[in-house]
Amino acid sequence: MTDQEPTPSLKPTTAGSIAVAALLGLSIAYVVASWWYQNLPTLEWYNAVALLVLALILAYLAWRTRKQLRTPTSEYEGEPFHALQMARLAVLGKACTVAGSFVAGAYAGFSLWLLLPVSQETAGTQHDTPNAIGGLGASIVLVAAAIWLERSCRIPPEDTNPEGGDDEG
Repeated sequence: MTDQEPTPSLKPTTAGSIAVAALLGLSIAYVVASWWYQNLPTLEWYNAVALLVLALILAYLAWRTRKQLRTPTSEYEGEPFHALQMARLAVLGKACTVAGSFVAGAYAGFSLWLLLPVSQETAGTQHDTPNAIGGLGASIVLVAAAIWLERSCRIPPEDTNPEGGDDEG
């Protein structure tokens, strides 16, 4: 056994984990809708609005973070970011990416079921279909904003030679 402590690392969210979360959400929502649609509450438009508001907050955080990391300290007028704050924002982006993918998959599952001809015989589908499609779009925007936030937390490589030439010779 070694006495070395593990080094903490936070890797970017992979496309595979986004796809798995979306497929899991799609599968669960499709099964739930096909078996118990009549027992579910109706989908409302304000659910999509809440997702869009969260996406706007994440996009603002991504923009601000990227600006603060890319602006030289001598030119930046505000308080610089700390490493712990950067890690928290990266974790927030990562969590919202996976959760948003699951929600997007769930809305896709509901939308898929609602658009099938067999579901047209069920009462309430005319009300839920546009709300499900709107929720799908809003959750995709949320995932995009979360990925942007996660990627914005990467510290740019330091430019060792500001002149732009080779360091050697």
